[in-house]
Amino acid sequence: MKKIISIIIASILVCSLAVSLVGCGHEHSFVKVDAEEKTCYENGNTEYYTCSCGLYFSEPNENAQIEKDSWVILAGHEPIRQEAKEPSCAVGNIEYYDCLCGKKFLDANAQNEIVDNSWQIPATGEHDYKKESYRQEENKIYKITSCSCGAEQKQEFSGYTLVNPSNANDVINTAREGVFVLGDGDYGITTSLGVYGEEFGDITLIGTEGVFIRRITLDKSLFSNVTIKGFSFDGISNGQDGVRVMVEMGKLTIESCEFLVESCIRGDEGNITSLFVKDSYFHQADYNNQGQFSPIYVPRLVDEVEIVGNTFINCRFNAIQLGGVMTATVLIESNVIDGTRSRAFRFVSVMATMIIRNNTISNVQNLDMAYIDEVGSFGAILFDGNTYNGEAWNPGDVPAESTEVFVLRDIDND
Repeated sequence: MKKIISIIIASILVCSLAVSLVGCGHEHSFVKVDAEEKTCYENGNTEYYTCSCGLYFSEPNENAQIEKDSWVILAGHEPIRQEAKEPSCAVGNIEYYDCLCGKKFLDANAQNEIVDNSWQIPATGEHDYKKESYRQEENKIYKITSCSCGAEQKQEFSGYTLVNPSNANDVINTAREGVFVLGDGDYGITTSLGVYGEEFGDITLIGTEGVFIRRITLDKSLFSNVTIKGFSFDGISNGQDGVRVMVEMGKLTIESCEFLVESCIRGDEGNITSLFVKDSYFHQADYNNQGQFSPIYVPRLVDEVEIVGNTFINCRFNAIQLGGVMTATVLIESNVIDGTRSRAFRFVSVMATMIIRNNTISNVQNLDMAYIDEVGSFGAILFDGNTYNGEAWNPGDVPAESTEVFVLRDIDND
């Protein structure tokens, strides 16, 4: 009898264990644990699930079992690199790493904390007067150079002819050379320079702070050297905004201008011997979403090109598109290109030596840093010190006849 009872008890225990195993192994009760961000000092975790049986899962599925604590995200600093900045009128700094918790470090691994503002370099008290503009006060014109902190230097400007919206075209076209300051006023759609069959000497056009203008057109005449500086172009969507060259001309210089228009600098209907663009700002208007113009679109160049110190924001096509038979060096240096619908650069036709250096390029839709049409051929191309947040120019995409032109490819990919 005792033996029978023992057998019955053992059977009951085996059955109970079997039921228990079936319940834990196949009928889990999942309890979700929400994800938590880690901090510099407290661990976080990924989302996971627990069961009363003591098992853990990455999702509410019996086949997604995970090890205990595998969801833990360890606490730790995530410092962000801050570039070194030379002191001027403002405090400078050495390169350092800044964490959201307020601590600062010498290294990305947050091993060497720096304290007591030791990352700072005292200000020199000297302003960095870079930005140039012109201002009309009564009947005098002043050249203004300003610092990023807002400080200004003002110097009376001389040796010019002051014009206004009612007589600008007539005065400039009659004189055919000289320095002309466009005073306060709305110059409307366009200021058009040129007289059929005439030749112009050196022309300098300066825009004062009160000028409203959409387009300066060079047409009809043979122009020698034209300098356009200090203008803010703000216009409508007609494909002809900014500076438009429709004739043969010598040297075109664009300096310290702001372009909030469609085509900015356009030379597809003329021939420009030399092009110099410096310290200007390009942010294309986008009224009809056409995307057919690059801010600098000059496909007919003959001699030298320098595009230096400019900023290009949200370009509707390529940032810089050049073409023609270049006999001298093309220099593209220290420009910031942030956002294009296509490429940073597009080069078409035959060019000599090209130097592309110290440019900062980001948010370019096409990840080729530059592009050569199939008809393009080059003497030598120098890439040096550029930074880019995508892929560098792939020599495999270069036409066969141009594969030996790279003398240096020094591109820092972030």
